[in-house]
Amino acid sequence: MNSIKRLTIALAICATGSLALAQLPEDNLTANPGFESGEAGDWGFFGAIEDQTHVVSGPNVAHEGQYALQFAKSSQEEWGMVWQRLDGKVSWGDKITASAWIKKTSKSVGSAYVSIAIKDRTSFQVLNGAKETSDDNNTGWKKITAKFTIPSQQELPDLDQVHIEINIGVEGYQDSNIIIMDDVVVQKK
Repeated sequence: MNSIKRLTIALAICATGSLALAQLPEDNLTANPGFESGEAGDWGFFGAIEDQTHVVSGPNVAHEGQYALQFAKSSQEEWGMVWQRLDGKVSWGDKITASAWIKKTSKSVGSAYVSIAIKDRTSFQVLNGAKETSDDNNTGWKKITAKFTIPSQQELPDLDQVHIEINIGVEGYQDSNIIIMDDVVVQKK
């Protein structure tokens, strides 16, 4: 690399404090997708991770940016999930792609998943959309993606009576600090 390019990069780092990171898409339907607010914000928790999951920061913690969400178990149960509703953001027949970057903190047995679900107002799941699972022993960052088409009005007449969620969860884990999640993207395609 020539000295002018090195000087330009060095000045950019000094001016901004870091190299520019890739931005999440503007048409992302999730709120607080990279946890850059420093809080979980619009995400709900369910299952064994409910009390212990929190936003973390530090060197090499986040996929991009400064923050990520660390799943941590608070009981002997081996599952849990975070979720966010997409109410009012999707319509009948919309094609949705949901993805999240997942990083296991150890090579524990277990899997992480991204799913899209349609639930009634009591949170009873009336239609399981799509689910994509990662169950390898890789401890590096891995992108998990699920694709789903919202049913037609004839198949699901009361879209106002249900809610659509993105769920990101873990199953079959023994460790207490089990996974880090970042950069969630839900888009209409």
